[in-house]
Amino acid sequence: DEVVAAAMIDRLVHHAEVVSLKGDSYRLKDRDLGRVPAAAASRGDE
Repeated sequence: DEVVAAAMIDRLVHHAEVVSLKGDSYRLKDRDLGRVPAAAASRGDE
């Protein structure tokens, strides 16, 4: 449920500080974002 999920996140981050980072994602640096995933290509969802 979207409303319940939003409420849970709100409770978790109520007193948290939000840090916005700019720049390239270290986690996604080696991924080919232009490539169609194998599962989508096999279904014909291109």
